[in-house]
Amino acid sequence: MRATRTGSACSLSRKRKNERASSVTAREQAGDFAPLDRPYTVADALADYRADYQRRSGKATDRLDASAAAWIRPELGTVPLDKLTKGRIVGWRQKIAETPPRLRTRPGEAQKHREADASPEAVRRRRSTANRVLTILKATLNHAHREGRCASDDSWRTVRPFREADAAKLRYLSDDEARRLTNACPADFRALVTAALLTGCCYGELAAMTADDFNPDAGTVPAADGFRRGSGAETMSRQSGMAPTTSCRNLVSES
Repeated sequence: MRATRTGSACSLSRKRKNERASSVTAREQAGDFAPLDRPYTVADALADYRADYQRRSGKATDRLDASAAAWIRPELGTVPLDKLTKGRIVGWRQKIAETPPRLRTRPGEAQKHREADASPEAVRRRRSTANRVLTILKATLNHAHREGRCASDDSWRTVRPFREADAAKLRYLSDDEARRLTNACPADFRALVTAALLTGCCYGELAAMTADDFNPDAGTVPAADGFRRGSGAETMSRQSGMAPTTSCRNLVSES
């Protein structure tokens, strides 16, 4: 029974690929896009995706170009989409995760890297980088698939990013570290940094506050509407001996 089901699934997969290939040929003949005299490659898909991305928004084109130039084109650029396999993508993703961070290198010289670091945080950062580049690759290939440039998305659809790689390790400053930080800041910036340390609010929330937002009895300030999703009325407070209540009122007024 299992062999019969497996055979049926394989037959269905082949049928869909054949139908997709026929659709690609039909679209070329209809003039939807110009046929190439060579296989359609990952580099071709990148160029088409970049053009589509710029038409839609193009806000992060520089990051798209940098990731493509550093990680995608050198390893996968010449690979035809119909020859791209899941195993190759997984190996490529793993290589990114195992490669130390790149350093600025003069044009024409071999790419330089930082020294290898096997600490858990360094591993997490490299895996996070691999996940971001994988996202770009999958967006590129999905665009090509939607445009009918390839018959199947099987080779990349089931490739998963590294788990628990995109959440940075949280670390809070000690009182001594917080004091050293504020003492090192210029006077006009020190008030903003101190207010951030006392309240936990981000820059946008602090910039929107006024003196009336400060509650001297409770020693708290409310987070501004719109800056924290679902928590516009959330009260942000933190116990600290860094500044008395009167100073906190001044901080809110100054910021």
